[in-house]
Amino acid sequence: MATTIRSATAADVSLILALIRGLAEYERAPEAVIATEEDLLRDGFGPNPFYFCLIAEHEGKPAGFAFYFFDYSTGVDRIVFGDNNVNFGPIAGPAEIRYAPPTGQSSSGTV
Repeated sequence: MATTIRSATAADVSLILALIRGLAEYERAPEAVIATEEDLLRDGFGPNPFYFCLIAEHEGKPAGFAFYFFDYSTGVDRIVFGDNNVNFGPIAGPAEIRYAPPTGQSSSGTV
């Protein structure tokens, strides 16, 4: 049973929106989803992305996703924020992403 995590691509926009809608259904708030495929494509895969997305696959099938984005603080340096870290199906459970900056750079810790 192989589980992989990969960076989302522009070709994943339909899948990303389906996962967002699935999460909204689970949270009993389907009306809260106003994003469109066009929004996700523009905002995540343009020249200056507002977000990045990871896709988890279990045995070749979508099993979860995680959004993350970067910020910069004058007090603590670089910051990585994670949002909507969700697992589905056979690998359901808590999601944790650890950010490991390149050697020699500071880190804000676990996301």
